Amino acid sequence: MRPLKLNMHYFGPYADTEIDFTRFSESSLFLITGDTGAGKTTMFDAMTYALYGTTSGDRTAETMRSEFATPDQLTSVRFTFEHNGHFYQIEREPKQRIRAKRKQAKGDGLTNYAATVALSELDQDLSKPIKHMATKQKEANQMITELLHLTDEQFRKIILLPQNQFRDFLAAKSDDKLAILRSLYGSEIFEAFTNDLKNQSKQAQADLQTIVSRRDQIFEQLPEIEDAPVFEGAFTDKLAVLEAVVLTQQKKLADLVDIDQKAEKVYQELQATLLRGQTLQADFEQKTALEAQLTKLNAQKSDIAMKRKSLDDLNWVANHLPLIQKVEQNEKDLAHGQQALLDLQANEKKLSASSQQEKARLATAMKRVDEIDEMRQTIETIQNQLLPQAKRKAELEAELVTLKDTQTKLQQDVDAHKQAQKEQLDLQNDLQAKLTALGAVDQHLQALQNLRVPLDRYANLVERIEENQKAVDAANEKVEQAQKTLAQQQTILTNAEQARDAKKDLRKKALIAQLQQDLTEGEPCPICGVVYTGQAEHLDAENAALDLKQVMAEVDQAQSDYEQAQQQVNKTQLELTHELEQMTQLQHDQSDLVSEQKANKASIIADAQTLGFEAFKANEPLQATFDALSDDLNQKQAQAQQLQHELQTAEQDLNALVLALTKATQNLENHAQQITQTQTLLADFDKDLADVATYQARLSKMQSEIKAYDEAVNEIKAALAKLDGQLSENDRQRHDQHAKQQDNLAEQAQLHLELNQILAKQDAYQMQTFAENSHLLQVDDPRDDLRTIVQSYESDLAHTKEALTQLNEKIGEQAMPDIAALTEQVQVANDKHKAAQETVQTQKIVTHEFEKSVADAKHLQKQWLEQQAGNADLIALTNAVDGNNDAKMRLEPYILQAFLNQVLEYANGHYIGQFSGNRYTFKLSNEHSGRANQNGLDINVLDSESNQLRSTSTLSGGESFIAALSIALSMAEVVQLRAGGAQIDALFIDEGFGSLDGQTLEQAMEALGNIEKSGRLVGVISHVESMKQQILQQIQVKKLGNGQSDIKYQQA
Repeated sequence: MRPLKLNMHYFGPYADTEIDFTRFSESSLFLITGDTGAGKTTMFDAMTYALYGTTSGDRTAETMRSEFATPDQLTSVRFTFEHNGHFYQIEREPKQRIRAKRKQAKGDGLTNYAATVALSELDQDLSKPIKHMATKQKEANQMITELLHLTDEQFRKIILLPQNQFRDFLAAKSDDKLAILRSLYGSEIFEAFTNDLKNQSKQAQADLQTIVSRRDQIFEQLPEIEDAPVFEGAFTDKLAVLEAVVLTQQKKLADLVDIDQKAEKVYQELQATLLRGQTLQADFEQKTALEAQLTKLNAQKSDIAMKRKSLDDLNWVANHLPLIQKVEQNEKDLAHGQQALLDLQANEKKLSASSQQEKARLATAMKRVDEIDEMRQTIETIQNQLLPQAKRKAELEAELVTLKDTQTKLQQDVDAHKQAQKEQLDLQNDLQAKLTALGAVDQHLQALQNLRVPLDRYANLVERIEENQKAVDAANEKVEQAQKTLAQQQTILTNAEQARDAKKDLRKKALIAQLQQDLTEGEPCPICGVVYTGQAEHLDAENAALDLKQVMAEVDQAQSDYEQAQQQVNKTQLELTHELEQMTQLQHDQSDLVSEQKANKASIIADAQTLGFEAFKANEPLQATFDALSDDLNQKQAQAQQLQHELQTAEQDLNALVLALTKATQNLENHAQQITQTQTLLADFDKDLADVATYQARLSKMQSEIKAYDEAVNEIKAALAKLDGQLSENDRQRHDQHAKQQDNLAEQAQLHLELNQILAKQDAYQMQTFAENSHLLQVDDPRDDLRTIVQSYESDLAHTKEALTQLNEKIGEQAMPDIAALTEQVQVANDKHKAAQETVQTQKIVTHEFEKSVADAKHLQKQWLEQQAGNADLIALTNAVDGNNDAKMRLEPYILQAFLNQVLEYANGHYIGQFSGNRYTFKLSNEHSGRANQNGLDINVLDSESNQLRSTSTLSGGESFIAALSIALSMAEVVQLRAGGAQIDALFIDEGFGSLDGQTLEQAMEALGNIEKSGRLVGVISHVESMKQQILQQIQVKKLGNGQSDIKYQQA
């Protein structure tokens, strides 16, 4: 993949900027330079966002929208690139809030703009798309990943090399290298995996110990028993003892259960004897009660006989009761029939009298027939002729009044319009005079606006001065901090040197002491050959007892501390030199900016006074003066615009008044003609014509009289017809009632005959007794009560005799039992049975507790064995990834070492030999023990001139640079290879050149030239002045103020 063009619109500090990489045709090497914070690395965020929709660091794509962008300006990034002979273009717009196209009723007028993406393949001229590939975020991201064979993280690591990090990496110790590689390639997941396994292993061990504790607690919490055994030894031994105890307790429980069952049997037998005795006692008591009941029933015999006789008499009367009821009903019917005949005769007389009265009223009403017919004719004449004429006359009179009133109002309107027209002319003249007095305010305002651009440049210059001053202050603080740090580190270096020398002296004394201990009197020294006489000066006992191996290790550690302190001093000195150069450059830039500011201000004041704005003076703030003048002119311009608007409105109002006056005059003339026509029509009506109310009153009166007459005649006729019908119906009812009365008399004679015959047959009853019983049956029949009493008595008597006979048979010759003695025997047996039950229950609990303890112990033992077997793989894996292995390395360092070895092999084959003239070869240290290389990430170089391995810390500044560059390039290549062979034909190196001396910088430039020869597009990001002189092709990023930046090209 080779970048061609990058277009940024309101992205970061760029408003509308295009970076054209095709400009660098002379050479593939170019420089990206600019002020700190100007936005040099923002272009790489733009590339990554265009390709993958993500940016570097913590910022999201939405936050990359320019702070100076207005709501009408849309943020977007378009990236054009070549890959495998094809040309592609991808454009993205992040989610953002912009001004809505339609005006909103509420809110700030902004709307949410959704993120968009468009991926296309272009033609060879990059002028038009030949294939639209994707317009959805997920689809575009997947296509870019498949096309480049890189994720966004891999792309960032390949396209932009942070050179400073790799130089720090080269000089760092093993632990520090681990941290740097972790930050570069995100390997902390392996360390997290290792720690997670360790935590799981610890938890597994804790779970096993918990099971053991619970298992041991079982033997500590057993029930207390007599002759309790002692649980000692291994778990299996204690479990065997516990199982034996269970067997003993189970046998004891079986014995107690047998005793309880025997006691229960005795209790149940006595309980049955008591129950039989209680039953016999109840039979004796029931026999006594039945004998008393029989005596009471025998005493009621005579009373029951009388009630049975009364019941028989009432039943005989009830059999003949229907005949008696017919006789009584016949007598009632005869009395009612006689009264009905009398009522019908009286009603006939009353109806005849009413009929004669209605006929007299009808004859009187018929005398007014001619008068009523004349009224009907008069009503027709009024309705059809006189009343319509009266209504039309009233309408014309009302219309005439209205026309005269309207004529008066129209005349008033004409007069008012004339007055308003005169006032409007006066207003128009006054507005024109005020507008003329304001003068040529637009020309003055335009002249003032010509100063806006110079003032904006001046404001941007002031802002740059303020920002640069902040940078100067920050640089000064860095210099002071570096000087303090250097002083502290030099003190540490001095202390480390003294400690190292002291340890060396100690080592010397230890060696001498060790040698003296090995010498024998009369034998020569193995070192110098002199015979030892035993008279040499002996070291003190303390030095003689020193552990030589320990002293040697302390010397090595002191030497390592000294070298580390020396490296820190050298590094801080380089940083101090770099910070001093930066501060000097910033101070020089500040001086140039201040001079430019003064000249700019003098030029603006001269131009303003030439235009006639004397308010601009050297001792007055430019922007405040401009704003005051602008506000004043804007106010006057607004006044002029308001006057112009009022003048136009006045002219429109005057025209409207003229039209209104003409219309009002025409309306007045039209109303005068209508009044004349109405007066002519009124003169044609008859003078004797009455008004509408008079005719309506006459109509109402006559219509009411006719209506009352018609209603009275109809009422009389209806009453006569009704009376005739009532007389006819009364005659028919009287005839029917007479016939019915004759039938009732015949029936009465027959009923009396039957009644006398029945009474004659029953000698025991007189007519009076028969009548009393008959009345009793009809009022309150007592037969059910008598029948119930007799039947209940007979039933009770029979049942009592039968029950008494059965009891006598059941009791036989038995005597009354002694219930108290039997009850006492049952209670004694019950107490024994309960005591045996309680003993059994207690033993059951004890036995169950022991049985449960055995089951729980076996279950926990099985659980412990299963978990121990299941955790074996976890513990083995934890030991392997935590360094308990043959390599003595943890998982993360092992993986990073393998990756670093691959990087070094690539660097040896492609870069370090070329950059160093085949002098150096990278070698990964084989020493994995000791604190100095405990992660196995130390790097050595094989020097072909001396054929010896050297630490990278012994390389010079230039050598360190090319070594770090080799590793950086190789890491980028290895990432590409691991990503499936993706080819990125562009490389950007970020900083790392500011601390190089002249010779080293030459070596660095030579190395960059070699990379350029490979055909890659190489961009170096730096603000070092010497780099600007050596790399002539440049993209210069300039701050414009207000958070904006722009770029400028410099060609070779």
